[in-house]
Amino acid sequence: MLLVKGFKHVGFLTRKKDQSFEDFVKYWDEVHTAITLRLPGLKSYVLNPIDREKYPDSPVDGFSELWFDSLDDA
Repeated sequence: MLLVKGFKHVGFLTRKKDQSFEDFVKYWDEVHTAITLRLPGLKSYVLNPIDREKYPDSPVDGFSELWFDSLDDA
C-alpha cells in the first residue's frame, strides 16, 4: 500500500441562482483563483467544474482541491 503524506481540502461549490454556468466558471477561475493562490503553504490548486451535459442533475456545479504538505500547513 502506498502511503501519501499531505492534506487535501475539497470544497463543493454551487452558483448563484441567477448566474449562468459559464459566468460561474469564469468568476471562479479568475477571481477565486487569484485569492486562493495567495494562501500560505498551498502546494496545488485544482478546479473541477461539473460537466452539465453529462451530469445535468448534479447538486453542485463544481469542486475545488487545495493541496498542502500537512493539515498544520492548511
